Amino acid sequence: MSSLRRVNTLRAIAKSARTRIGSNIFNHVDQELQELAAVARINPEKRKNLLQLLHAIRSLETALKEEFRLVIRWAQSSGNSRASRMDNLGI
Repeated sequence: MSSLRRVNTLRAIAKSARTRIGSNIFNHVDQELQELAAVARINPEKRKNLLQLLHAIRSLETALKEEFRLVIRWAQSSGNSRASRMDNLGI
């Protein structure tokens, strides 16, 4: 599978999550994934690989941060005592 097809697959997953969750944070994920596809034309190869890694990590970090927020919100609404411990961690 080409890297462009992988990026497009990840963008489709992010779009699905955005519609399912209703959060605009996945717009940021999509922007990072667009950058990931755009740096495929950069030379030299080492620089291209570094930029691809950077944008992939940033998109993953943004998506995970939003998922953690949703889990905390769910835990707080259900009265779970773990929610307060997670809040203390700053998550």
